[in-house]
Amino acid sequence: MLRGAAAGSLTTFLALLFHVLGGGIAPPAAAVGGFVLASVWISVVIGRRRPSLPLLILAVAVSQAVLHTGFEMTSSSVVLLAPGGAGLHAGHELSLGPVVLAHAGGAMWLAHLAAGVLTVLGIRHGEAVLRRLAEAAHVVLVRLQRLPMPAPLEAPARAAVLPRPAGPLLRRLLRSVLLRRGPPALAA
Repeated sequence: MLRGAAAGSLTTFLALLFHVLGGGIAPPAAAVGGFVLASVWISVVIGRRRPSLPLLILAVAVSQAVLHTGFEMTSSSVVLLAPGGAGLHAGHELSLGPVVLAHAGGAMWLAHLAAGVLTVLGIRHGEAVLRRLAEAAHVVLVRLQRLPMPAPLEAPARAAVLPRPAGPLLRRLLRSVLLRRGPPALAA
């Protein structure tokens, strides 16, 4: 389940990122949440065993087309038409072909191609890369634990502040003020 959740989340994130980079409009957050849930569910269902590379490429290509269509349908005012241009009515077939090709410009195609390649690489090699990163982090943490800890820094002792001897003028002034202080009856 964890692999399926990671694959579905990665698929949706990369498709949305590159869709916007390719000039598309981002759908509302609620729609993105629905796409993530659907992608995770599908990835969990079909990802019980590791698919072959051709099957993985096909699955990612289909997911890019479906997600592009979903992004377009939820982020703009796309009107779906039945074959022949009539509006949808009971018994008519739904054609999503024009929506998938709505951004047939080179930037959108290249963006979804890049998202597809990164998704295939992420699904195919992501778990091994994460394991190697976890092992490297473990080695670093073990080595850091073995390093001797430096002694805690102590605050420097404060130097005793000794009063400076008062100069003769300051001493005379203080003595005259101090001697003359007091009630007026005793001052005379």
